[in-house]
Amino acid sequence: MGIMSTLGSIAGALGAAAGTVEGNGQIPDVIAMSPEAPIGYRIRELMSWRVPGVGYVQMYINPDELVINEKKNIVRQRTKGGFVVQYWGEEPDILRISGSTGTSGVEGINVLRDTYRAEHKAFQTVSNILAANITSLKNTSSGSFQSVVSDGQDTSFIPTLASLAVSIELYYQGWIFKGYFEDFNMTESVSNGVGVFKYSMTFVALERKGERSNFMPWHRSAQKGNSSYNNANSKLTAYSYKGEYNK
Repeated sequence: MGIMSTLGSIAGALGAAAGTVEGNGQIPDVIAMSPEAPIGYRIRELMSWRVPGVGYVQMYINPDELVINEKKNIVRQRTKGGFVVQYWGEEPDILRISGSTGTSGVEGINVLRDTYRAEHKAFQTVSNILAANITSLKNTSSGSFQSVVSDGQDTSFIPTLASLAVSIELYYQGWIFKGYFEDFNMTESVSNGVGVFKYSMTFVALERKGERSNFMPWHRSAQKGNSSYNNANSKLTAYSYKGEYNK
């Protein structure tokens, strides 16, 4: 078996594992059936993860809290002549997600933990295929083995633990974040109620796409028009919540 056959087996295995009840491993049904909707949109607007080797994992309920920290990498140093500022761009977005698994209980925690550690399960598939091919090569002649390992094929795209870990995608109401999990914490406390499990996790986004739009009935556009219903009153301050008058 050649290297390209090995790579094909790996890709096929990961692709087969990606199929879920929500659709194939590439496009979930709710997106395929609504191509005009923003990418990442869900009918129930639940937070979802795209995990290599698993497919789409949808949260049982949305988190209680989502905190997104953005930071610029700027080094400021004081000198006799003033400040010297070095600009190194932006740091990756840090998403801190916390909440409760609700009625899914500890099984909801199990699903979140499996999502957090998904690269290990996906890489196990890769390692099993590679191990089987190595065993097969040991039974061939030396000449055949040399021809396989020196056929000049590019093996740089064989999945690694690192490449799988940083390929997690988060979909949430039009936003798409791609990156990796940094930590995962679970809390079981009687002060929260018997059988209630809370979690918190940190996700580092190396890439961010999409745009989230207003979704509540009382939301108003922040870019055009007055926020008040009384648009006939030209004295209303634009973007005002209370309708105060211009001075």
